[in-house]
Amino acid sequence: MYFVIDGKISRVFLPAFLILLFGIPFISCDPRGTDEMYRGGAFQIKAKVLNPQDSLYLGDSLKVVFEIPDTILLKGFPYDINTTSEQILLTDKSYCELGEEVRIADSNVTGGINLPLAYNWCKLYANPGTISGNNVLRLTKIGSKLMATYYLIPTRKGIFYIASGGLGGYFDGNSTSGKIKCRIIFEFDVSDKHHNLLRSAVGQNNNIEPMLQQMSSRGQGLYAFAVK
Repeated sequence: MYFVIDGKISRVFLPAFLILLFGIPFISCDPRGTDEMYRGGAFQIKAKVLNPQDSLYLGDSLKVVFEIPDTILLKGFPYDINTTSEQILLTDKSYCELGEEVRIADSNVTGGINLPLAYNWCKLYANPGTISGNNVLRLTKIGSKLMATYYLIPTRKGIFYIASGGLGGYFDGNSTSGKIKCRIIFEFDVSDKHHNLLRSAVGQNNNIEPMLQQMSSRGQGLYAFAVK
């Protein structure tokens, strides 16, 4: 197929056509897109255990409050407790999803850890907050606050724990430094997280120390408790 273009028109049309033709790949292949408008990284919050004790009776619930503070300390991702942080003042807290995990010690399985939710060994609910799937909690916006109260109700005896799972959850909001779209992990506001209960319950053939050390280096909390 051939095109005949008037000489005067071609002097204007051709340069514009070439700019458009060769510019499209550079525009369409930008991998960042609008994400370059956001501040990334990761920060840690302290979850508040409302009944911090090493044991509960069957039928009682562990109550934990998650709330995003007004000021966060933003670090690179993945979160490393040994790196420096930048203080960020939040002006709006839009969305937060935590990737917490619920587990139970079980010396009868390899690794010594089992999934209680898979066997209906515990129940979860939140008020305020939303449970999504088995281990994900979404915080609820109440005025200027973004928070949730989490209830873990064991239905059998054993050593349970709740922990900051994977590499953390997700947060979206605004700050005095611009938009924030980053990862979030949580620690607990108690001095004794009862790790010794877990160490003894997984069985002598299982060693959870590497897991505990790795989580500690990433600033991730793990809180264990017995159900009697």
